[in-house]
Amino acid sequence: MNRRNHLAAPISILLISIWLPAAGMAGGTGTGAGEWDVAAKNLGKLVPDFTLKTIDGEVKHLAEMRGNKVVLVVLWAVWCPPCIEEVPILTALQNKYRDRGLEVLGLGVPYGQNEKAIRGFMKRNEVSYSILFDENDEVTSKLGAIYVPYSYLIAPDGTLAYEGSELPPDLERRIETLLDKLPASVTTASARG
Repeated sequence: MNRRNHLAAPISILLISIWLPAAGMAGGTGTGAGEWDVAAKNLGKLVPDFTLKTIDGEVKHLAEMRGNKVVLVVLWAVWCPPCIEEVPILTALQNKYRDRGLEVLGLGVPYGQNEKAIRGFMKRNEVSYSILFDENDEVTSKLGAIYVPYSYLIAPDGTLAYEGSELPPDLERRIETLLDKLPASVTTASARG
């Protein structure tokens, strides 16, 4: 693949991420291409289930986390500066709240990157949360995400508590509120775990 073709996907996504907000199609006002509308009307609805392997080979099944985890899914790419800026924040959140039941999942989108690029990024950066790679675009399409970074905060019952292109300034408060909804036996088990 020549350099020109190699840059086509990241440049296309960058242009789309600039155009969509300007066209009023981002930030909860438009709909994605998948079965999940990217809109505020999804708040409180059950997030579509998915199963993916982490870069390290561990299987993550969203439905199995219901009732015992608060899940933060963040779609990202190694070539996306705002995504990379979020990594230390996500790492700190995972480290701080892991024992209380938070599961941060970095979901690598299949545009302009591959598993090798993601592994290289992980070696160069301290990442304490699970990184998944949506190689076939199944989960990204199912969620209806149209650009990166994009975050979904999922309540213990599997419903959507927040979605957006930025981590909200009150994210920690939101996470704590959701963690308080977990049964005490779950947080005790997580702390021992």
